[in-house]
Amino acid sequence: MSCHRTITVNADGFCRLCWRQSVGERPHGTGLSILEANRHGQQLYFADLFRQRRSTPAPPATPRRRHREYPVLHRQLSLVDLTRDIARGQRRGFQDPPDPEFARLLDLAAHEHASAHGWSKTRLNDARKGIRILLSIQDTAGSVIRTTEVSQLEQISLAVQPVLDVLESAGLLDSDRKPALLAWFDRQTESLPGLMRDEVRVWFDVLRLGSTTPPRCRPRAEPTIRLRIRYALPALQAWAADGHTSLREITRDQVKTALPDQGSDRSLVGQALRSLFRLLKARRMIFTNPTTHIRTGRPETRTPMPLRVAALQQALNSNDAAQAVIAASATGGDVRRLCDLFGISVKAAERYAHALGHPKVTGTSHTNPAEVCR
Repeated sequence: MSCHRTITVNADGFCRLCWRQSVGERPHGTGLSILEANRHGQQLYFADLFRQRRSTPAPPATPRRRHREYPVLHRQLSLVDLTRDIARGQRRGFQDPPDPEFARLLDLAAHEHASAHGWSKTRLNDARKGIRILLSIQDTAGSVIRTTEVSQLEQISLAVQPVLDVLESAGLLDSDRKPALLAWFDRQTESLPGLMRDEVRVWFDVLRLGSTTPPRCRPRAEPTIRLRIRYALPALQAWAADGHTSLREITRDQVKTALPDQGSDRSLVGQALRSLFRLLKARRMIFTNPTTHIRTGRPETRTPMPLRVAALQQALNSNDAAQAVIAASATGGDVRRLCDLFGISVKAAERYAHALGHPKVTGTSHTNPAEVCR
């Protein structure tokens, strides 16, 4: 009717484009007619961009409850780090934990750990009591608990190990206690000069933690670390007593003098010193490696020799039963060796073995009860 196109029209006989053009020209529905509004052309527009009013407002969405994740990543720092008086707190009473949800989860973890490891009721109650005390004095509710904080429970004679076990199984234990190996190393090297001690500590740290830089190595087991330190320490102490303050001053002749003459000790001391100087040379802490091309051999491997037959015979004939049993065990259960000890053949030994089960030897009766005359 307005644009003369063959298209779907509304009840008034106008298409959607003509109608929207007239709405734009007369926003309040008065003024120009629809034909007059479309006389000079039409403005195209994007469809479905006009706001539609809802007849009834949509109901507000119910907020989903979010569970807090533990442990929390933040930590509230304290201005002054004061020692907790747990004994005084027990006399006056502890407050409830500031985060009840965190306390509930840890209490559940204590029950699960106790059930899995067969704990007694007393041990479980000690763990629950200790955990609740620690949660009530936390500076940051929901954070991990340090080992030193758990050790404060010893003030009230409360078992510490069950609390540590529960926290470790729940992944909420921060082990800040100094390892025994570090304390042992400090005691062993306290007599060395400061510079020499620092050089040895670099070697000790590489043995303990490993290294990804040349020379690369994996962390060593604690017994291996202690063994290396013990075998290297006498030489280090001797050099320190001679007035040396750094391993840079050690020469090849001094290393040869520090090595034992022979045996496994020479090999093990040489391995320890070679490992020490090789690392310091690679880290450019010394100028030369004084252990280069020094042969120390390998540890001795001694194979036990078999005992003499006469000595075994004398031990087996001993009046001491324990000595006789030990001598019999030394044969390894070998029938041929036992036969050689008593001077008999294998066939004779088999006849003696069969006789051991005879009723007169064992003192038991093999009479069948069904054969007894009634």
